[in-house]
Order: sequence, then structure tokens, then C-alpha cells
Amino acid sequence: MPRFPGPGNESVSTLRDGISKTLISGPVIKKCQGNNRGIEELPTSVEIAHAGEKIVVDVLKSRGFVIDRWDDRAPGPAEIEAHGPPKVLVQVRAAISPHVPPALSDSDEEEVKSRAVHTGAKAFEAKVSLTPFLTLKYDIHWRELT
Repeated sequence: MPRFPGPGNESVSTLRDGISKTLISGPVIKKCQGNNRGIEELPTSVEIAHAGEKIVVDVLKSRGFVIDRWDDRAPGPAEIEAHGPPKVLVQVRAAISPHVPPALSDSDEEEVKSRAVHTGAKAFEAKVSLTPFLTLKYDIHWRELT
């Protein structure tokens, strides 16, 4: 089973404990404005990205990491910098199941690794599968970018 370099080096499957019922603030599935039939819409790509990032931040904090940088107001996906030890730079990819979170492109992966080297951090990709209510559906898939 893959391991994440958090304090105590717990297995990845234990990282989901206590996180699976985390809801993002505010109603996620909302009524379409101006639609009197009451049809509901799915979260936007920005809401999905932020939900995945929030879950990763919560997991890192639960493992003893301190979040150094995370712009939760950014319009798109944001990187998370934290120190535990070790210092990590995490690029989060999120999707609503049954869709699979997309992999980093080769160029994106090289950019993340370059920023990690520049900051003295280990680079990681975290793939987060969500329910339509933006809760964690499966274990987070961690991959160290080497």
C-alpha cells in the first residue's frame, strides 16, 4: 500500500478517517436561479477544485502538517504548501465520481517539481474523488513526483 510521508507515516487508507463526511460550507447542489421547475445543478469546476483542496488541507492538518500557503480564493486549482516534516508541495486534482480526477500533464508535472525544488519541498499529486455533495468518496490517491 502506498505511504504518505506524514507524521507517524500512516497508510493512505487511514487518511480518509474522519474526513469522508466533511462538507464544504454552503449548499453545494443548488436550485437553478430562474428555474421554477426546481431542477438542480451540479457544482462548478471551481467548487469541485476547492472541495478537493479543502479535503487535502484537512487531511494534512490531521496528520500534523502546518499549512504554509493555500489560496482558497483562487479561481482555479491551487497548490498547497505545508510542512510536517517533511515540507511538501501538493497539486490537487479533483472530480465527481464516476469521473476520474485528471492526471497532471507532463509540463504541469515538471512545473510543480521545479517549484518544489525551489522551495525545498517534496512534490506530490493528490487525486480526490468526490460525491455530488463534495464529500470524499474514495481514499485520496497520493503520488510523489520524482
